[in-house]
Amino acid sequence: MTDDIDMHRIAVMESIVWGQDWSRLGDGLIARVSAAPEEIAVMVAEADGAELAVAYLHVDASDDSAPILRRLGFHSVTTTTPYVWSPPQQP
Repeated sequence: MTDDIDMHRIAVMESIVWGQDWSRLGDGLIARVSAAPEEIAVMVAEADGAELAVAYLHVDASDDSAPILRRLGFHSVTTTTPYVWSPPQQP
């Protein structure tokens, strides 16, 4: 996205998601992209303004996201437990 109007749409979306005023984000994105257009890319996934209906949404996020997701009408159906595997060191 490169148009100013799109940057302001992102700010509106963020305000809705977070339940706070994020209007400053639009101007901030515009300034950053203008200052370094070859270094910054702003990408957003949209569905032509249509609402999408899905049965399940996989969210890999911290516990901080839970209140936001609940406020948007989601509820947890399962959880995951992350594991890290380290190969044994060779002697």
